[in-house]
Amino acid sequence: MNTSRIRKILDSFFYNFFENKIVNRIICRYFPKDKMEINLDLSNKDQKHVLICYVPISGSVLSTFHAAYYQQNQMILYFINRGWCIDLCWCMDIRAFDRFKDRSYDLLIGQGPLYRLLCEKLKVKKKILYCTENSVDVVTVKYQERIKYFKERHPNVSIKNAVSRIGFFTHKDFELSDEIIVMSSEFNAMNFEPFFNSIYTLNVNAICNPTYKLDLTEADVKVSRFNFVVFGCFGFIHKGIDILCDAFKLLPDCQLNIYGMEKKEIEIYNKIKPINAHRHGIVNVMSDVYINEIINKNSFVILDSCSEGMASGVATCMMHGLIPIVTKESGFNEASAIVELDDYKVESIVNTVRKLISLSDGEILNLRYRTFEYARNNFSIGEFTRKFSMIMDNIYSD
Repeated sequence: MNTSRIRKILDSFFYNFFENKIVNRIICRYFPKDKMEINLDLSNKDQKHVLICYVPISGSVLSTFHAAYYQQNQMILYFINRGWCIDLCWCMDIRAFDRFKDRSYDLLIGQGPLYRLLCEKLKVKKKILYCTENSVDVVTVKYQERIKYFKERHPNVSIKNAVSRIGFFTHKDFELSDEIIVMSSEFNAMNFEPFFNSIYTLNVNAICNPTYKLDLTEADVKVSRFNFVVFGCFGFIHKGIDILCDAFKLLPDCQLNIYGMEKKEIEIYNKIKPINAHRHGIVNVMSDVYINEIINKNSFVILDSCSEGMASGVATCMMHGLIPIVTKESGFNEASAIVELDDYKVESIVNTVRKLISLSDGEILNLRYRTFEYARNNFSIGEFTRKFSMIMDNIYSD
C-alpha cells in the first residue's frame, strides 16, 4: 500500500473519529476549550485586554473546515497586530466562567450563554455581540410560519423530531451589549434597529478547497444543469427542506441532492421524500468527493431557509461556482449572481427552477462563472479580515 493511500485512510479515520458525537461530548466535558494571555506583554502595564467568546480551541485551524474557526483566527490576528492581550473561551462552556470571573477586560466580543453570563458578571468596558443569526423575533415568527405551512401540506406527518433553531440568541443579548456586529445582509440587519443605534454588517467567509480550479465547458453543464444541492441542513423545516421535497415532486426532470441531514430528522424526510431526492452524508469541503460529487455533478445550490445570518454552506458552494437559489431571509445581499426566490412556498420554487433549467447551456455556464467571481470577491477570508478590521477600528479606536 503506497503512502498516499495510507494517508487517505488515516485522514478518513480521524475525520470520522472527531465527527462522532460521543467523542465530542467527552472532549467537551473533560478538556478545557479556552486559552489565556495570548500576546501578553509583561513590560506594558497599560496593555489592553480582550476576551473573545466564540468557538472552542481545537488544534489546527486549518484542520477544522468550519468558517467560524477561520473567523476567530482572524479576530485574534487583528488584536495581536494592535498589541492587545487576548483571552479565548467557548461560548457554550458555562463551566469556563470560573476561570474568568476575577478578570477584567477592555473589550468582550462573542455570543451564546457564556457571553451572557460574562456580560452580567465581569467588569468590561465595552461588550460587542457577534450575531450570526437573524433577530430572535424574526426567527420565531418565521419558523412558526413554516410549521403551519408544513401541517397544511402534511397533516398526518409528525414533526416532533424537527430541530428548532430558536433560542440561541435572546433579547437579553441585546440588552447586555453595547454594540452589535451582524453577519448577514442589510435587509436582515434592519431587524436589529429597535435595539442598537449602530449596526455593523459583514459577510460570512466561505471555505475554499485550494485544489479547485473552475474550468467548466458547456459539455459539463449539459450533465449537471438539472442537479441541485442542499449543503448543510441542520433543521429540516427551518431550512425548508420539506418544501424543497414537495417542489421537486413537481420537477421530475431534476435531482435534489441533500448533504448533512440531522439523524433524528431523517424519519420526517423518509415520509415525504420524492423519488428524485437523494440523501447523502456529511462531506468534507477539502476532499475530492466534494469537488467530484457536489461541484462537478451539480449546477445549483438551493436554500429555502426561514431565517439565517448568512448561510456559509451556500457561500462555500458559490466559492466553487454553484449558482445560489435562496430566500431573502437567507442573509445574502442582492446581486446579479444570486437568484432570490419570490417567497418560500412550493409554487415559487417550482417556477424559479423551471426558469433556470430553461436557460441554455451557455447561459448557465456564464452564470456559474459570474457566481464564482462574485464569491471570490465577497466571501474570501481576506475580505472578512478587511471588513472586520474596519468595523473594529470604528468601534474601538484609540
